[in-house]
Amino acid sequence: IIASFGGDAGKPTEARGDLIFSYPTGQKLHVPLVTSISTPFITGSSPRLYFGICHVRQQCQAMYLISNPTDVPARWTVTHVPHGGAWKPASAIRVKGFEQIPEEDDPEVFTVTPNAGSVEGPTVSIAAAMAAPPKDYNRAPLENSVVPERLVQASWATNTLTIKDAVDLKHKQQHQNEADACFPMPITIHFHPKRNVRYCSRFRFSCEFANSFDLVVQGEGTYEEHEHRPLNPIPR
Repeated sequence: IIASFGGDAGKPTEARGDLIFSYPTGQKLHVPLVTSISTPFITGSSPRLYFGICHVRQQCQAMYLISNPTDVPARWTVTHVPHGGAWKPASAIRVKGFEQIPEEDDPEVFTVTPNAGSVEGPTVSIAAAMAAPPKDYNRAPLENSVVPERLVQASWATNTLTIKDAVDLKHKQQHQNEADACFPMPITIHFHPKRNVRYCSRFRFSCEFANSFDLVVQGEGTYEEHEHRPLNPIPR
């Protein structure tokens, strides 16, 4: 059977062939075979992240979700794309007397953690993954539940309730039973500027035997404390 992966990633590829039995008499028996080969497919929660204005002595972070809508485990890695180009504006209109500030491509100011992993699927939607319902006291005890309730967990590091902790817990505790759903894999991207310039870098997420997509990350550095207005993007 000769199979090709030339089809679209995430869609089953059908391959046809023959199983040949050879006999000492010289006769041959051909048995037709048909197989379906599935490949994974990864997507990100956003094509672009903007971190706002951050002081050079501080840092800000974003939560990013990687999803896999197929039932094939997806192994992915992320690499920086040198000179990948900045985010293209929606309009090409230029205003006379207005000069656009150039953006610097420095991947060292952006840290992606982790930079590789595996996502089982099919994962739930971004909206379902980000949902944080309150505790249902009318639900049966945990040991008698078919699907355990997902709750927002407390972060001992900050002593607050964070959605990052909840999503991370959902991903790590999935598949405790057969009816449990698959959740997107959360990763953290830190921005820690070095100078008072605009930064823009492009990172490529590549899935083994499947597709790839690019993520553009942007942020501005500043030396002035009163200009420190960071954004901590989360999936929407």
